[in-house]
Amino acid sequence: MAHGLPTRLQAAAPPCGQQLRERQARHIGWQGDTDSQGKVAYMNPHWKDPAKAPSVIRTHQMLSWYDNQGIFTIPRAYTVSYFNGGAYSVLFRISTGEAWVEEKSGREVPADVLLRVSCAWAPYYGTESEVATMTYVARKGGVSVPEVYFFDSSAANPFGYEFTIMQLVQDAETVDESRYRDSKDMEDRVMVEFRKLWGLEFGDSGSIYCDWATGDFFMGPMVLLAFFCPSTRGFTTAGSAIGPFATWEQYARALLDARESLDPTAIRTVGSLSSKDLVTAAAGNNIVSDHLRAEIDMVSGLVARDDSSEPGLPFKPRLVHHDMHMGNILVRKTLRQCMIAAVIDWEGVVVRPAGLIENVIPKALDSVYSSCSDGIRPKHPHVFPREYYAAKAREARRLLKKFTKI
Repeated sequence: MAHGLPTRLQAAAPPCGQQLRERQARHIGWQGDTDSQGKVAYMNPHWKDPAKAPSVIRTHQMLSWYDNQGIFTIPRAYTVSYFNGGAYSVLFRISTGEAWVEEKSGREVPADVLLRVSCAWAPYYGTESEVATMTYVARKGGVSVPEVYFFDSSAANPFGYEFTIMQLVQDAETVDESRYRDSKDMEDRVMVEFRKLWGLEFGDSGSIYCDWATGDFFMGPMVLLAFFCPSTRGFTTAGSAIGPFATWEQYARALLDARESLDPTAIRTVGSLSSKDLVTAAAGNNIVSDHLRAEIDMVSGLVARDDSSEPGLPFKPRLVHHDMHMGNILVRKTLRQCMIAAVIDWEGVVVRPAGLIENVIPKALDSVYSSCSDGIRPKHPHVFPREYYAAKAREARRLLKKFTKI
């Protein structure tokens, strides 16, 4: 699908310090999640006041405000209906009955589009980088994603919402896992999209942004939840110390420090760690789960092979969709085949060192691990026996070797 540059509805500047805190506090509350030892492993944002959370009525009122202000025009007759919702966003369907032209931008808009309101735990940065990433992977990587028509990262409206207006992919649906669980064809199609992302080259780790005036893409602060959640040591310095990172060591130290800051009793040791110890520390901290540790071992094992063509693979910056499960893959079905129409939900998709990415293998392929997990049940919801991860790593090694040519 062809993608032009999205239209930014209002000028916006990256907030920092107190301004960033205030924008978060307007809508967001935080809930700490603990690990198997009972320590706070990370913080999850949520809409703190249901009365101010996005709704059909408030979305309609917000669009009317933009129209009345002359910022964004929309036909007088349109409907807003709830479409779907996730952990950090709500989707509404906007229907006008027929295609139309937005007067200020001159952009042609289909009769049905989706408006996504973000929880904005990373004010400005989240919306800007998500829209830029979707545009980048479509243009540079040929990845199938919904086209973004308009967005506003300023939150400069009576409701304080950040939002995007994007394509509603027609005649598409999510994958029926019960039907395609053992489909080799579907596995191959998912990995084709994975390979498109994996093959993109980056010099630094961070999030992708765009200069919307010129269309130039650049690497900027990393939109990772750990860098934007509050801590007992004070708020992290969003926009300055969170990337982009020129080396994997810079990234690992910043992330370890952010994780340590969740625990008031933690002794700050990151600065004294050697490069070798950083990987061990990552594997031993809440940054890296047992699942990820298996994947790191798998990738490192590949690199140690004499026939490896990419000796720096574990620390090469890679763009991987960390949440590419079947619910985030839209397909179009015919009598004979199932084609991927779009990969959705690009919030928080960042560029990171390959060996330090959660879910290197797309979650959509979790079903191919069903045989290795049969009869293996966790004693704790987040802790599976070592045999499970060993089997999963073997299968991940097979897939990575096949599709990344290493």
